[in-house]
Amino acid sequence: METKQVQNYHIDLARLKALRIRAGLTQNQVSRILGYKSTLGYHYIESGRCRLRADQLLTLAQLYGVSIDSLIISNEAADHAQQSVS
Repeated sequence: METKQVQNYHIDLARLKALRIRAGLTQNQVSRILGYKSTLGYHYIESGRCRLRADQLLTLAQLYGVSIDSLIISNEAADHAQQSVS
């Protein structure tokens, strides 16, 4: 079995939010699906203050019917996006 080490990645937060909205879900609903007791837990993820755990990433990909790869962007792309905002 081949394993792939993923160290330097970022979640595409804009896509994550867009998928949630397209699915007609609130942050509170997604928080509950991920096991949080309040909206704040997921809000921190979607705003970039906290990172998703691997199991949460899998849950969201399944919830939205997308691949995990489609939610991940490389460091280079993330750096480029950060520079575009600055």
